[in-house]
Amino acid sequence: MLSLYIHIPFCYRKCAYCDFVSYSVNDDIKHNYVVKLLQEIESKSGEYSGVVQSVYLGGGTPTAISLPDIMAILHCVKANYNIASDAEITIEGNPFTFDKAMLVELKKGGFNRFSVGVQSFHDNELVAIDRLHSKNQAVEACNVLKEIFPNYSLDLMIGIPLQTMESLARSIEIAVSLAPSHISCYMLKLEEGTKLTAMVEKGLVEVADEDTVADMYDMVVAKLGKCGFNQYETSNFARNNLVSRHNIGYWNLQNYLGFGIASHSLYGNRRFFNGSDLGDYIENGYSEMLEEDLTEKDKMQEYIMLRLRMNQGIVLADFQNMFNWDFLALYNEPLDKMKAYLDIDNTHVAIKTKYFSVASGVMVEFM
Repeated sequence: MLSLYIHIPFCYRKCAYCDFVSYSVNDDIKHNYVVKLLQEIESKSGEYSGVVQSVYLGGGTPTAISLPDIMAILHCVKANYNIASDAEITIEGNPFTFDKAMLVELKKGGFNRFSVGVQSFHDNELVAIDRLHSKNQAVEACNVLKEIFPNYSLDLMIGIPLQTMESLARSIEIAVSLAPSHISCYMLKLEEGTKLTAMVEKGLVEVADEDTVADMYDMVVAKLGKCGFNQYETSNFARNNLVSRHNIGYWNLQNYLGFGIASHSLYGNRRFFNGSDLGDYIENGYSEMLEEDLTEKDKMQEYIMLRLRMNQGIVLADFQNMFNWDFLALYNEPLDKMKAYLDIDNTHVAIKTKYFSVASGVMVEFM
């Protein structure tokens, strides 16, 4: 099985917390990028094979490029790869970057899932993190989305400036009322080099401390659970089992190919990535940079880290089949040390959901 990720590195403005590779540029540059992107997608098709289970256009803001360019990308993918008949095909967008007419064309063209970045349903919080949409724009966008894309995902953030327990609870209530099939709630991470980090370091803005964020997280988990959203990963919640199949592919350490600047790939035991220079990519096409050849131990540790993010945890039979090792025997010491945080039986090892907010501290014991 194979997953495809296509990076669209364009935004109208960079959010204060964001450290992704993205640019605010004119339409000609965007189109020139897509021309090179199509060449990369086609050129790699002869080198890598597999039935494609998911395609994901991420960013940046994919809906910041033209509809013809979006559809050209999807057409190129379908023409050059073996796409499963039931493949999940997702595109990301921000509330002010699409309308009903665009969504209809995206659905008609083959997209069957949409991920909308909302982050908060409070205007003061949105302004504080430099989002360009308002609460009302987000609500209107989601009302249109649920009509065209019943399988749509909504992103929120935990721990952003000005957010309180009460305001976050209200954002969750509004999100649920807009009937997404999937909600992602990410805890704010202050990344080096971002505007928000600089402001926090200068004392110009405050963010919630770790204990408050942990309390917020626990509240989110409880509220979404009561509303029928199953937490299947530390930050992801799905209704009616409409999980993100693309992300599950990553977490299962399945093969994936990335296209566009700064995109990463994993194929077999080889991990590689593209350069991040937009000008170089447009002028010369993609430059593949080999990062590492993974050893069995590398893959084993990465698999453990990724699977422990999920509520299902590590399936012991799957681990045995993948690595020819008995997980319980191989990791008996960290298992004993962390047993208070883990559910352990004859089939699975998983972090207890009430400890997901400190999952990284548990995972490190297995590294």
